[in-house]
Amino acid sequence: DVSEPNSINLDICGVYIAHKLIKKIKNQSNEVGNSYLVTLEDPEDFIIAEEFTYRDAFGHRTPLMRHVYRPLGLGLTRALIGTKISPNMVTSTSLIIIPIATSLIAIGGYASAIIAVLMLQVFLILDVTDGYLARLTKNRSNFGYWYDTILDQIHDISIAISFSIGAVNATQNSGYFIPGSIWIIGFTA
Repeated sequence: DVSEPNSINLDICGVYIAHKLIKKIKNQSNEVGNSYLVTLEDPEDFIIAEEFTYRDAFGHRTPLMRHVYRPLGLGLTRALIGTKISPNMVTSTSLIIIPIATSLIAIGGYASAIIAVLMLQVFLILDVTDGYLARLTKNRSNFGYWYDTILDQIHDISIAISFSIGAVNATQNSGYFIPGSIWIIGFTA
């Protein structure tokens, strides 16, 4: 309402308004924090904006993904923008983490488990970062999408295998391969 002294009149044609900003406006907040407006310059920008909206939408994945991994991944992405590091390089770093972390899980032991958990947290942050980096730098490719998807499958199956081996090693009971096999079939199905 332009008759109000504190009102704002915005022309939002061709502008992507993040849902965080809309929420802050609805709550009549004076602090917009990390809310943002982005000018949409070409049709690809609309696709990127839609993907961000979908990924940031409430209920997409877990609260941990929403409140920990995504903010950390976005921060890392901002640090990487302008460098020569590509989204596929970030994905390749994740590929290096998987066999090391899963080997540590299979070996077992407290120290190995702590290191594996920390490495898997880094993996999850990098998994978010490569996608954000690809979208924000407009460096998306079919190969990159395929590579990230395959890497996620390798991660899931490797975790199931390593936990099965770790359980068998810890208990000397090969029966733990049965739930591990069911887990792997569930991932691949």
